[in-house]
Amino acid sequence: MDNLKCPYENHGQLEKRPLKRQTYEQMYCGDWYDCTYPGCNYSLLIPSEEILKLYAREAKASE
Repeated sequence: MDNLKCPYENHGQLEKRPLKRQTYEQMYCGDWYDCTYPGCNYSLLIPSEEILKLYAREAKASE
């Protein structure tokens, strides 16, 4: 995804987290983006298709 920005003022763009800095669980969950502003720990997860399908099945099963 392009043009993802940190919600904090003047922090700028988010960068995709390298795979070598992710656990297997994080990789399964989707794509992670981090703020690169010094001292900011903001991260954003874009869920994977697998997770979205799982949540949809769970929601349908609980109806």
